[in-house]
Amino acid sequence: MTNTQTINSWIYHPKPNTNANLRLFCFPYAGGGASIFSSWSKILTSDVEICPLELPGHRYRITERPFARMKPLIDAILLV
Repeated sequence: MTNTQTINSWIYHPKPNTNANLRLFCFPYAGGGASIFSSWSKILTSDVEICPLELPGHRYRITERPFARMKPLIDAILLV
């Protein structure tokens, strides 16, 4: 990970855009990780910030228990 990357337990920001007018939260497909969205910022306008979610049980969060139901997952995401 480079110094320009900001990462917390939920949202992966390879290039944070604090001046964005719109933040697009992206959910990876089943078994996928947040990195699938890494190229999206190149094709969207600069006023859109891509905020891909890294869900428990995937990639660097592989040791965390994944959610089996949507309601608890949504409740957890709303706290981020």
